[in-house]
Amino acid sequence: MAELSQRKNERNLDDLIDFMEKKPSNFGGLIHSAANSKPRRSFAPLIPKNETSIKKFTLSQKMKVAPRMARVMKGMWKGKRYYSKRVTSKQTKAPMEGFEEIKQFAQKLGAIDVKFIKDLPSKQVFKGKSIPHKNAIVFTVEMDNEKIQTAPSFECFAEVAKGYGDLAVISNKVCDFIRKKGFSAYPSTAMGGQMDYVAIGELAGLGAIGYHGLLITPDAGSRVRISTIYTNIDTFPVETENPHLWVREFCSYCRKCVRSCPVQAINNEPQVNENGDMQCIDYKTCVKYFSANYGCAICIKACPFSTAGYHKIQKGYLKKKTVKESNNS
Repeated sequence: MAELSQRKNERNLDDLIDFMEKKPSNFGGLIHSAANSKPRRSFAPLIPKNETSIKKFTLSQKMKVAPRMARVMKGMWKGKRYYSKRVTSKQTKAPMEGFEEIKQFAQKLGAIDVKFIKDLPSKQVFKGKSIPHKNAIVFTVEMDNEKIQTAPSFECFAEVAKGYGDLAVISNKVCDFIRKKGFSAYPSTAMGGQMDYVAIGELAGLGAIGYHGLLITPDAGSRVRISTIYTNIDTFPVETENPHLWVREFCSYCRKCVRSCPVQAINNEPQVNENGDMQCIDYKTCVKYFSANYGCAICIKACPFSTAGYHKIQKGYLKKKTVKESNNS
């Protein structure tokens, strides 16, 4: 009975997020996951609850992080209400300058980069989940480098919580902005999500997935949180090529995140899993340390793109590559 009670408590966050993402049965027109879609990772810590960092927070830490978590939950609850009624807009054609308007509005709210993606692959919709439209606006928010460099720590944990709150607020306000223009728009969930945000971020051209399984972007390296806004607009500009994929070649000889992981949860080489996706991390090994150490984030901290900067690394990489190619010719 005690073990059953513990498992129930561990699943509270999973159940809450599932509730937030549940669409009305009469909503209609949803795009469902594919047969080979992967399930979303559980938030269950896989260690006894009293060993998790959250259970060890001091009173002052609880008071500091509570407003941030409340902001996340409030944003997610508001996001759920967007699904209470299907938007009946048949208008799908928006002028090109409309995307720049949305981008500038999102950036004014705190987004650092914004892209548009068409025909989202149903394979990237998590098993058992669904999305309202096949097109989406994908955006990132930045996490403060000074706070991330303290990882694993409460300060880092609080910064990540702030990031999730920022995602929720921006998603909801951008949805309002798009709907007022006469189009359909729905926010995704800040925590959890119906899709693999990292994979969608790469497909949209926001960055490239590194060996740590995180999106590496030109604006903040790995120090980003990602979210999406689903829309029926189908005329916005789409990135046809991703200029950031050179990052993976750099990762293949860097591997600083692999060496820095305290529990060796990052594969020395990404592995192809049963769904045909690249798997970078041993999830079960990662989540145990993650849960006991303030959400860890050591791989973000160690990633040179998070500290030295994307463009500086790219300049050095291209210079070395040119010299190497010249010597080999």
